[in-house]
Amino acid sequence: MGRANAKSSRPAYDWLRELDPAARDRVSALSVVRRFADREIVFEAGQPCDGLHVVREGLVACGATSPEGKEFIHFLLLPGTTFGAPSAIDRRPHFLSSWAEGEALIAHLPQSELDRLLADWPKLAMLLAQQVCQEYRFAYAALEGHIMADLPVRMARMLIFSARTYGHTTASGSLELTFTQERVSHHLGVSRQSVAKILREWRQNAWVQTEYGRVVVRDLEALRGIAGLMR
Repeated sequence: MGRANAKSSRPAYDWLRELDPAARDRVSALSVVRRFADREIVFEAGQPCDGLHVVREGLVACGATSPEGKEFIHFLLLPGTTFGAPSAIDRRPHFLSSWAEGEALIAHLPQSELDRLLADWPKLAMLLAQQVCQEYRFAYAALEGHIMADLPVRMARMLIFSARTYGHTTASGSLELTFTQERVSHHLGVSRQSVAKILREWRQNAWVQTEYGRVVVRDLEALRGIAGLMR
């Protein structure tokens, strides 16, 4: 499937920390942990609600697919992030699809077990409501940034965040991440040619280095300047 994006990485809200130890232990005991392969579907839009999911390891993408088969990634979910909460609360089908971006370990609390926990711990309903509120705040902020910022700004912000979040530091102090130009174009909802043009300019300025399947951020401060971010 083709891919596009208005994406950023959504920070984790750890509602489990707000539960008392007995409730946390029960959630852990009732959850099923499973490893997903790269691109494996967790749930699809339109699928009935099935409880809560928590990213344990790796990354999970949430998005939608157009009738033409083009993916639109809304955001990436980091370890510790819960997803599927809106459907778990209102019992309506999922309105987004989710899949593993690379191998991922995901814990699943089935809807039937969640319903019993809600009956036993009413506080959990408010914690999940806060989870949904965070999702909507983040979604609106990401949408605003996507609409109002120029492509170089969005691209710089994406590379900075991605490098700092799941990249690694090289011996020379640069930030390296596994990211193809095609993936960058999918994440930003633009053509690969547009991405290649900007990367070529940045490469000429020695701000980044690109190889097949790899982007190295060599001058983080230069990208910060483009992105309009403070140190």
